[in-house]
Amino acid sequence: DTESHHQREEQALFPRLEKAGVTGPPRVMRLEHEELRARKHRLAELLLEVEEMDFKKWSAGVIEAGDYIAESLAAHIGKEDNVLYPMAMRVFQPEEWAKVQQEFDRIGYCPFTPKAVRK
Repeated sequence: DTESHHQREEQALFPRLEKAGVTGPPRVMRLEHEELRARKHRLAELLLEVEEMDFKKWSAGVIEAGDYIAESLAAHIGKEDNVLYPMAMRVFQPEEWAKVQQEFDRIGYCPFTPKAVRK
């Protein structure tokens, strides 16, 4: 369940980076979020179609979607860890990070939201 993670970045982090003049990394990450969502949606569709499809066609679709998600997510996390968040750490002042943290807490975390920030 990566959706809350994507939403935290899209709603709290990316707009603040863009306001500070950092536009490239948020643009790339948004595109990757959209493609990951599309592949996850396709995988969910395939799981509902398991009894209706030819098994070879079905399994090929599951493998393609699953491999894409696994490989792309690993690369995406690497970009976050090595580019996006280090850049944000250089750009934001501590008070801006406090605002980002509040928004992150409001949106929630995957796969769970720690009790300390639940309402």
